[in-house]
Amino acid sequence: MVFAQRQFAHIAVLSARVIAILAVLNSFTNRGHCWDDTPSAHPEEHAACPQKLLKNETLEALVMQPDPEKGFYRKRRFDWSGMVVTARSPKHIFIGRGKPGDKEIAPTLGLSSEFIDPLLIGGETIVASPSLIRVGVGRFDVKVDEKGKPQLQMTAPFPWKVVEREASIFYEQEVRDPSGYAYRYTKELELAPGKPIIRVTCSLKNTGKLPIKTRNYHHNWFRLDDVALGPEISLELPYDLPPLLVDAKFPNGAWIEGPYVAFHPVEKRTGGAVWVELKAVEDAKKNAFILRNHGTGAEIRHRGDWTPVQHKVYATTREFCPEPFLHLDLAPGREKSWSMTYEFVDSSPSQPPKPQAPAQPASSGVPSAPAG
Repeated sequence: MVFAQRQFAHIAVLSARVIAILAVLNSFTNRGHCWDDTPSAHPEEHAACPQKLLKNETLEALVMQPDPEKGFYRKRRFDWSGMVVTARSPKHIFIGRGKPGDKEIAPTLGLSSEFIDPLLIGGETIVASPSLIRVGVGRFDVKVDEKGKPQLQMTAPFPWKVVEREASIFYEQEVRDPSGYAYRYTKELELAPGKPIIRVTCSLKNTGKLPIKTRNYHHNWFRLDDVALGPEISLELPYDLPPLLVDAKFPNGAWIEGPYVAFHPVEKRTGGAVWVELKAVEDAKKNAFILRNHGTGAEIRHRGDWTPVQHKVYATTREFCPEPFLHLDLAPGREKSWSMTYEFVDSSPSQPPKPQAPAQPASSGVPSAPAG
């Protein structure tokens, strides 16, 4: 019990840091979008962006490559490497804007990774730090405006080594900063032979003099056959969700019950994004989820080999983003490796889950499942 309380307290501290960091990103607009979750390239430029198509008879996945001048994504939030922007099988669309029968589909940020906690240089807080480092992105100067809000200015995007093979891509980024921070970060994307499975393998080694403390997650911008989120879409996790809820906002007609996050019909929505935050589940075997389109049979099955420090779910009108978080605390010389698999499945249509419990008054800002 004491250990669980300490873990929860640790998560609370980390959550506070997340709020501060996101406030920084929110305060600095980039081409009209302050969260840096849009591509750098305009639609007419996408074809000219460095890219690699991973393809077998079961799946096609388009991966955008890092490039400081022509890259699909060149902003401050997400790791620039290994961004899977479309994924489709002969019958389904899993990532990207478009219907299964479309010849071409528009890319999204897809499988995009973020090291959410920056490495502060010269200060204990972002406001007090003249500079900071975002792993997988670059070095930034921090300027405080007249309202006391910090603004981030990228001064040096970090270079990448990219090795392309027929069914895989390897990325390596080595950074040695005068501040004492240094690391070697690698990522490999591999399409399994003859199977609709993408494996992502990462490692981060602290090669510097200062400790590296951050968290990593994949945003997972999924769009199952580009269907608006409704009763036919559900997310299933391998545990009971309500006891683990920290916070939830369901303005878009979502409900949560048992192992499911799902949606009411479109006409019941009020607009806005769905947000769910769950406590840590201290079991690496339960780092998994299944996202289903019960109407078309499209499924995405995810499994990671680490114990999440927290799990978040974000959803808009068409995108569903399950986000398990990995905590990294690396002393100089230490290294951490982790991996995850995404299986893109053509299953049979099935009956979607339905809420069983009647609506109850929400407590601590966390709503229970509304009546169907």
